[in-house]
Amino acid sequence: MRFTAALTLALLAACKGGGGTRTDALPPDRWVLVADGESVAVFVDTRTILKTDTTGYRVWHRWRFPKDQAGISVTAYRPYRFMLQRTDIDCLTRRLRIGEVLYYDSTARGRLDSTVPGRLGNNPESSNWVDVIPTSLGEEIVDGTCATASKTLRTGVR
Repeated sequence: MRFTAALTLALLAACKGGGGTRTDALPPDRWVLVADGESVAVFVDTRTILKTDTTGYRVWHRWRFPKDQAGISVTAYRPYRFMLQRTDIDCLTRRLRIGEVLYYDSTARGRLDSTVPGRLGNNPESSNWVDVIPTSLGEEIVDGTCATASKTLRTGVR
């Protein structure tokens, strides 16, 4: 499962860039864009945000790539275009830890290519926290998610 965390961290570092506004078929009242890089857009699901303590949240992120990504061992080397990832975020210390990651093909119609139980599994405390790198896509994800989660839970609008 270290591979999953390493892959996600590599994506966080590599995907930062001057993206642009992208359109998506996701319901905007549920999925909010929190980071937009040159090669990926990351959304947070506002209906499943959980407050874990005074400074943290457990959320689902949806990673959308503009083109198919090369398959990896966990997808049986089939290409994927979308990824759902459960993430724990600590807004105060600006850290995150990765849970389950699910890969979808380019249709994204619920057809799951592979499920990867992350290091979180059934024990959230077993995963390592990772500091986000300044000016990275990871920082955009943490900042955008913390702002969205705080607003969503404060207003009660999901």
